[in-house]
Amino acid sequence: MKTQKINLMVSCLAALMISFSSCSKSTDVKPGANGTGNTSNTGTTGNPGSTGNTSNTGTGNTGNTGNTGSTGSTGNQGNSGGGKHVVDAKLVGTWLWTQGSDAAYYDANGTYVGDAYGFATQFTIKADGTGSCYMHLYSSLGPGSTIVVDISSTGFFETDSQGHLGYFPTAGTYESSNSGSRNLYPSELYDEANKSGKVFLYQDVKVTSQGGRNCYTTTASDGTVDTYFKVN
Repeated sequence: MKTQKINLMVSCLAALMISFSSCSKSTDVKPGANGTGNTSNTGTTGNPGSTGNTSNTGTGNTGNTGNTGSTGSTGNQGNSGGGKHVVDAKLVGTWLWTQGSDAAYYDANGTYVGDAYGFATQFTIKADGTGSCYMHLYSSLGPGSTIVVDISSTGFFETDSQGHLGYFPTAGTYESSNSGSRNLYPSELYDEANKSGKVFLYQDVKVTSQGGRNCYTTTASDGTVDTYFKVN
């Protein structure tokens, strides 16, 4: 009778150990502790190796960030003037300045006391800094005598951040009603190779509007203000 009780206790203890063993395998608490058969569970831990793909993702994203460097190409905007001459984009266009009297006039006795005169300057400024200038002068030198001068030239313009504008004529013609037509002399031109010669310089240039018309003004050192209206 005592022997049967011991055998029953051994059988229950064996069944309890088998049950605990099965529970251990289902939770994988200690895969290697249940013998060689459970070693295969260790193989499943190899799955975290797939996280290596995460490193690929990280590397790929870093490469895309490098593409941001291509925004450096916006530096080309510094060439908005085109080539080697820099001009304010707001000055691109054709601008006209004029000044003149109404007409020659006489006093009450019919004596000539003043000349009729007229001046005009027209600048055409292109985005690359190149351009042209046309100057016109008309004057009645006295009763029955007049002179007309037209000067046409091509060259380039440059501006700076202090409001200065310069025109550098490099070729052109001079035409007078008295002396005919000729090419401009070297002394009347700018020599770009030697960086010397004739230059028209204007200061305190301001782009504005008057009477609904676009224009820019220049102020000379003596305080004289000239206005150039945009015509194209």
